[in-house]
Amino acid sequence: MARIEFLLEEQTADMRSFEFAYRFKVQNNGASAFNLLAVTPRLAKGIELLDVKSSTALVATQKHKELCEELTEILKDYLTLTSEQYRGQLAQAQIQIYRQLLGGMGAIFRVYLSMILPSERKRMLAAMRLALEKVKVKISNLRDAQDAFERFIANNTDLVIKDVFGAKIRQLVEVESQEGGEKGRYLARIEPDSFYAVTYVLKYRRRLLEPRRYTVSIEATYQEDGKSELMTGAASVAAVVSPNPLVLTAFAIAAGILGAALKYSLLSADRFTWQGLSAYLFASSSGVAAIIFAAVFFNVYEYTDWGKRITIAVGWRSALLIGVLSGLFGDRVLSALRAFTEAPK
Repeated sequence: MARIEFLLEEQTADMRSFEFAYRFKVQNNGASAFNLLAVTPRLAKGIELLDVKSSTALVATQKHKELCEELTEILKDYLTLTSEQYRGQLAQAQIQIYRQLLGGMGAIFRVYLSMILPSERKRMLAAMRLALEKVKVKISNLRDAQDAFERFIANNTDLVIKDVFGAKIRQLVEVESQEGGEKGRYLARIEPDSFYAVTYVLKYRRRLLEPRRYTVSIEATYQEDGKSELMTGAASVAAVVSPNPLVLTAFAIAAGILGAALKYSLLSADRFTWQGLSAYLFASSSGVAAIIFAAVFFNVYEYTDWGKRITIAVGWRSALLIGVLSGLFGDRVLSALRAFTEAPK
């Protein structure tokens, strides 16, 4: 009996990013295999599915490509050794390549260009490969492999080539069945102590100033060996999405200007003028420092020890707090940076 576990985990990401990745994993902890028929994301309104990346499918695709390349090379070597006609075709193709590259008055010029220009050298090599590809029997899928076996190898008395080629074909059958192949019977077959994994890249609709909560759910349909009924399983995760980071950054900058204005009011309470405030904010290092520090600190504060201690979620409140503090204490940070850059080496 199959014991199946469904997991949905958020991948490490910047909470202010516009894209979030979630990895859905179906783990077989039982003693029997089962067929995974479908995986369906259940997304709430406001969630957009951007991309689906299946690591299991990528592994199967890579294995399929490697097997086809190995079968192609085995067949090429076999035909080169056993078929005089095939060797003649290869020789004719090579002669044709040399005539195209070296024939005519511009041959020396083309060879010289290929020696000094990488692009010309790549073009010449690509032309040579293309000419040889026209002669070579290329295997791209199971049907090509089976046709090649019947045409060139099945009637041969050499048992070694039959066994090797046949073993590769059987591996290709298994890989194509895992991919769904031409039969499309299932999404994946999950053996005991193995798993299927897929990553979903999502984009959330954000509010301007307040965080928003979503629920992401992924549902899987599967069928156990020896049973006809279809079964389902699911995993869910709650996501708290911060407001629009560009809007919050602008809000933090505005709060930084307010903090600098508050500092000017405290320092010059008895001689406050609007012209002096304007000059302090926009014509001095204090105002510029408040704007820069508010933008920088707000976008990195959750990675600092101080940011990990506070419980305020990323939103307009945290932007207001950090912006005002940047305006009030920006001069101190600027003085520390100036002392650091001017310190004797």
